Amino acid sequence: MFKNMIAEYINKISITDVIKFANSNDIALSENEATIIHNCIQNNYNTIIYGNSDMIFDSLSKDISPDKINKMKYLLNFYKNKYRFYL
Repeated sequence: MFKNMIAEYINKISITDVIKFANSNDIALSENEATIIHNCIQNNYNTIIYGNSDMIFDSLSKDISPDKINKMKYLLNFYKNKYRFYL
C-alpha cells in the first residue's frame, strides 16, 4: 500500500518542489541541478529508497558538487530512518 502511495507522490513532484525542499535544507540548487535531481528521483526512486543509492549518488557527482551530494545523502538517511516503518 505505501509503495503505491510513494510512487504516486514521486510522479507528482515538480522541479519547483525539488528547489523548495533543497532551499529549506540549506542546499542552493541551480535550475539545471534541480532538473538533474528531479529526473534522477523520477527514474530511480525505488533504488534510492529501497536499494543501494551509492551508484545513484556517484552518477550525480559529475553534475552536482560533493558538498551538495553529502547533504543529500544525509537527508536521505535522515528521512529513511524517520519513516522506516512506512517503507
